[in-house]
Amino acid sequence: MPNGQGFDYSFGHMVGCIDNYSHFFYWDGLNKHDLWRNGKEVWHDGKFFPDLMNEEITSFIDKNKSKPFFVYWALNYPHYPMQGTDKWRLKYAHLPRPRRDYAASVSTMDEKIGEVMQKLTDLKLRENTIIVFMSDHGHSTEERALGGAGFAGPYRGAKGSLFEGGLRVPAIISWPDHVPQNETRNQLGVGTDWFPTIADLCGLQLGNDKLDGKSLVPVITENAVSPHQTFHWLFDKQWVVRQGDWKLLGNPIDKSNKGILKGADSLFLVNLSEDSTEMKNEATQHPEIVSRLKQLHENWITKITNEKTLTKKESGSQPKQNWFEKSIFMLHEDHHIKFETEVGKNADPKERHELLGYQNQMLFRCMRRAARVTLRIQQKLDGWLRSANAMF
Repeated sequence: MPNGQGFDYSFGHMVGCIDNYSHFFYWDGLNKHDLWRNGKEVWHDGKFFPDLMNEEITSFIDKNKSKPFFVYWALNYPHYPMQGTDKWRLKYAHLPRPRRDYAASVSTMDEKIGEVMQKLTDLKLRENTIIVFMSDHGHSTEERALGGAGFAGPYRGAKGSLFEGGLRVPAIISWPDHVPQNETRNQLGVGTDWFPTIADLCGLQLGNDKLDGKSLVPVITENAVSPHQTFHWLFDKQWVVRQGDWKLLGNPIDKSNKGILKGADSLFLVNLSEDSTEMKNEATQHPEIVSRLKQLHENWITKITNEKTLTKKESGSQPKQNWFEKSIFMLHEDHHIKFETEVGKNADPKERHELLGYQNQMLFRCMRRAARVTLRIQQKLDGWLRSANAMF
């Protein structure tokens, strides 16, 4: 839960998405209600989730308007289910599906952001508030996203792909009279850069913890070069190492289906300054660059594996699975989960919030897997019965 990760106040859902009116997660296994305030489940049946979020945010700003504050607003739209408001559905009714559904969701998002911006203006806080907006990945082409209605322009790939269409997303920063306006930057920056960037803009000193992100202030204010000479991505079996304009993809997947990937494309090399569309694999033309970048990737994997092991040894901590296996779950008549663990008994409140949230997630996953197994058994039984009926 966010309160176990350093946040003083939190509101929202914990899984990837929810229905915006019932606040249930319906898309994998058991249906699950998923709306929380400060680690406690809350119910707001029938209320539009984006409106609930705006109420929480504007109330928080009101209460903290006389002192510095930080709000992390994880927007859930235009993520599926695409449930734009009637105002925008009518506006885009002339468009074909699924484009009209996506457009209505995006415009609903724009409208909700505008409401919060107006709140800052009304309180005369707009000029001294740093606002950062960015997407987390490319558009979805999943069936539950109606097959995909987003658009990545010339870029190959989409959500779930490490081609540029899955990685390259819009990002905007606004701080009137402090950062340039109406300018664009094309240098490499990543989501983890925002933490050190905001700290830098606010004149805050960071601790000695190792961070993947680097401050983008020189890029933003002076159009300096990217702070990343080399950067790595890892997603399931896919991986990427980028050094300058050279980008090597391992086991690439193209969710946009812009081209066919063959066995020889398991190592896919491009120079983004020459071919940002990533439609041609240059690996056979530049084997020495492939070798160099592949070695960088292997060195990085070894490095982060060793760092993770060293951190666990130094802290004396155990992997979550170890103490989770010692947890005792008791289902009471009110269907709430009571937990006791060797860690949980003496943990501070924030740590207990995190512990409870993690255990609830694990329990949900176990129940989901059990449901899948039950379904498979039922399907096999049905098959056997059909075979028996055919025989007799």
